[in-house]
Amino acid sequence: QEAAEMHLLEELHHGWKYVFHSIPIRSALLLVAIVSTAGTPYTVLMPAIAAQVLHGGPNTLGLLMTGTGVGALSGALYLAQRESVVGLGRIIMWASAVFGIGLVVFSLTTSLWPAFLVLAVAGCGFMIQLAATNTILQTIVEERLRGRVMSFYTMAFFGTVPIGSLLGGIMADHY
Repeated sequence: QEAAEMHLLEELHHGWKYVFHSIPIRSALLLVAIVSTAGTPYTVLMPAIAAQVLHGGPNTLGLLMTGTGVGALSGALYLAQRESVVGLGRIIMWASAVFGIGLVVFSLTTSLWPAFLVLAVAGCGFMIQLAATNTILQTIVEERLRGRVMSFYTMAFFGTVPIGSLLGGIMADHY
């Protein structure tokens, strides 16, 4: 069993070195981690926004989350119709900016339908950024290391969301 644990640790270390020494992979994963940490807490705060800012209830919350989903679906359909990965790096940059700006504009909205539309735009940007990054990573990573790198992608996305949600909740409670 110790040999298996050592082998696992060696594999993890090898994957970490590969990610750390590849500037495009490291940059893509860092962007995913930053966007996930700073951007996704809005979903945790959405019930409070629906109730306190938009003066609504469960239906309002449902519409807001639907807006995000509609945007995410449109972003996924956009990426699905693309024929090549050429130019995805620039698209990732713009999608990240659209997501961030969308969240800032959403924070300033005080009525439901503008909030719905802005969340659709933000959801589109978020989906394009995540899915395009996933596509780029799977395209440029050596096949034998793809599983390890994708585990880092998963950690950069899902592993940072709880941290961002905690920080977002603390900041919302404070302000």
